[in-house]
Amino acid sequence: IDTEIFKILNKSILRQNLKFEEDKIYIGFIAFSINSVFKGADLLIKAMDLLINKHPELADKIVLVSIGRYKEDLKFDKRIKIITTGYIKDTQKLINYYNAFDLFVIPSREENAPLVIQEAMACGTPVVAFGVGGVPDMIEHQTDGYVAESENVEDLQNGLFELISDEQKRKEFAENARKKVVEKYSYSVVAKKMIDAYKSVLKNKE
Repeated sequence: IDTEIFKILNKSILRQNLKFEEDKIYIGFIAFSINSVFKGADLLIKAMDLLINKHPELADKIVLVSIGRYKEDLKFDKRIKIITTGYIKDTQKLINYYNAFDLFVIPSREENAPLVIQEAMACGTPVVAFGVGGVPDMIEHQTDGYVAESENVEDLQNGLFELISDEQKRKEFAENARKKVVEKYSYSVVAKKMIDAYKSVLKNKE
């Protein structure tokens, strides 16, 4: 991805612009089709409900922001505040949301290598996700994010609680996440790898 565009911005200013409350923890969830069974919204609902039941003091502290197309509202515990934006085409607006989030969650049952992980990490937002597909190759557990056991709602809840309750860990993960994307997924790095791969193939054909 273009790490000159997907980058860390002033979180405080963006939260003011988006009318985010400073004393809340905002969790981002993005999917092209929110209600797709593969994107695991039902698993996220269970994890969030479990989180609130185990830690009721968080009910007034967390806000889930859902971005994407949806056919019906996500039915969370009534104590959980939800903001639904619909699908966002504007790249800069999406980047603003990434930066405004405190953390990002991907509860998918199936994934390849989600671009949204790279985008969130490039904006300095740590990710909590199930370890499916290429996710464990993108997130280093307990270094720049949290990788939960696939479809294990309890473990996903553990990851969410850990980052919600530990601001210092969020900051450390955010720094590590940005550093990883720049060093591993930026245009210049990927382009060099592609060129080297082509050179290697051509050399073997000589």
